[in-house]
Amino acid sequence: MVGGGGGKRRPGREAQQCDKTVDVKKSKSCKADVSNDLRKEVESHYKLSLPEDFYHFWKFCEELDPEKPADSLSESLGLQLVGPYDILAGKHKMKKKSASLNFNLHWRFYYDPPEFQTIIIGDNKTQFHMGYFRDSPDDLPVFVGTNEAKKNCVIVQNGDNVFAAVR
Repeated sequence: MVGGGGGKRRPGREAQQCDKTVDVKKSKSCKADVSNDLRKEVESHYKLSLPEDFYHFWKFCEELDPEKPADSLSESLGLQLVGPYDILAGKHKMKKKSASLNFNLHWRFYYDPPEFQTIIIGDNKTQFHMGYFRDSPDDLPVFVGTNEAKKNCVIVQNGDNVFAAVR
């Protein structure tokens, strides 16, 4: 038996928790409370699917600072949510003029390859940023990586999801 203990489970407890054996990037059982309209807007502008941890992290930041979730980590960690988070924050209210914007270039740094999508920025001096790295635009991200664009072009794998990367 894995985990030892041998105690009986309480009835109904499984329904309260997410199944930890499933791939959380593909799981729909722990869906964040973000409207389908906002999800569609983000994914239509970026033409990329975003993993559920992206939306869970937004909800977490909303709990920290309901007024400005994108800035909720700035004082404690020096980080700001950007890129697709700008749409959730209402920073890109679409007008006719902005409808032709290429959102895939939004918050792209000089050395960033097309596979890298910036979601968090940090120190402006080093141009520290974090983002999702995906092998194919049709797939969910493989990992969250970091880069300091002023120093080099190396993307360092920092976690499987945004929570693991922002520790």
